[in-house]
Amino acid sequence: MEVTRGSTVARTAARRIALDPRLLIGLLLVAGSVAGVVGIVSAADDSVEIYAAARTLTPGQRVTADDLTVVSVRLDSATSRYLSVDSLPPAGVLVGRTIAAGARR
Repeated sequence: MEVTRGSTVARTAARRIALDPRLLIGLLLVAGSVAGVVGIVSAADDSVEIYAAARTLTPGQRVTADDLTVVSVRLDSATSRYLSVDSLPPAGVLVGRTIAAGARR
């Protein structure tokens, strides 16, 4: 009698451990969907990093990267009007007019 009960328990445990192929397929579909959405959203992101004034800047002041903060924005066709992160000269730039703190230039 003990042998019969032991083998029944062993078979039940073996059934619990075995994964249903439908579960694996479902997990793969969910993972694939998430990866697809992340890829689409990443490809559609057309934002660029530009500088914004960390504090009020006055005319004649030399501005370096330390005086600015990096922000990510969508500019469409106005990109040339802003100072991008990769276009700031190492010596900085001179301010031509007052720029308020937080203003994106």
